[in-house]
Amino acid sequence: MAPLTIGADTPVPWLLSGRTPENLRAQAARLRDHLAARPGPRPVDVAYELVTARRRFEHRAVVVGSAVDAFGTALDGLASGRPVAGVLVGDEPAGAAGGGRSEPVFVFSGSGAHWAGMGRELLYQSTVFARAIADCEAALAPHVSWVLTDVLRGVDGAPPLERAEVVQPVQWAVAVALAEVWQACGVRPAAVVGHSQGEIAAAVVCGGLSLADGAALIAHRGAVLGGLAGQGGMAVVPLPEAEATEPVGPLGGAPHGRLGQQSHGGGGLRRGRRAGRVAGRPHRAGRGRAGDQRGLRVALTADRAVPRAPARRLADGASVGGRVPFVSTVTGGEIDTTER
Repeated sequence: MAPLTIGADTPVPWLLSGRTPENLRAQAARLRDHLAARPGPRPVDVAYELVTARRRFEHRAVVVGSAVDAFGTALDGLASGRPVAGVLVGDEPAGAAGGGRSEPVFVFSGSGAHWAGMGRELLYQSTVFARAIADCEAALAPHVSWVLTDVLRGVDGAPPLERAEVVQPVQWAVAVALAEVWQACGVRPAAVVGHSQGEIAAAVVCGGLSLADGAALIAHRGAVLGGLAGQGGMAVVPLPEAEATEPVGPLGGAPHGRLGQQSHGGGGLRRGRRAGRVAGRPHRAGRGRAGDQRGLRVALTADRAVPRAPARRLADGASVGGRVPFVSTVTGGEIDTTER
């Protein structure tokens, strides 16, 4: 049984490559002309042929679309060297040339990657995804009062994703299920890495955590964060630390509020200035200079540490060795998942 059913309107990728940028553009032109002269092939059939029947060279492009006409427009842009929607151009990863292979790494994001309706179509399009979601639902059932598939399908009465105790387990389950689909399609990870709650999904996918342990951990984490929501506020302020803390300085020693700071590199911020992350009472943390649009309020945060009870509870369980390397977001090195 196919891991994924591709419908008539489902976007698919066409993969092209060439030894030089000129060769890549020439291949795009040839494919465009071929389709114009011989209309009728299904986009998914063309995608399959491009992946399985052609060699891959250093310079590559991915053209994404759902209709042949859209592919024709995108291929025309690629052939002429014009930027166009639905086309991504890049080179072979360093180190993969000369007969070597570049293996994929599964990267699992933290909070904020969700949206209403995520996974809903895949429940019907992929038996692999639906089965993995059912397994996650069963693993979560002892720890939550709602039903995972009801949330994904938007059933009346299901809790909203805005709640931390809901969105964290739901996003975890979708990540784990997506990884099952990727692997069923033949995409095997050379390593996994995750940020924040994504680390729990990564640990499950690599085999370092059982599905039951992962479900227990993410459900408890979501419940803790849900209970802390509203007890603090946080703003990301792209200013030097002294400037960022001056307006709220009195909170540092005040009995009615605690001020915490975390400075981090300001990559992407204007003029490369460092940013201070200030946590305190919401009505004070959200204030800034008049007319200053650089402060960004972030919802759902707290001014105290998250309890580590689930970690201590899991430490009493059996150690499990992962099937693939689990990479730390702290050190950048591999973690031995048998160590608790």
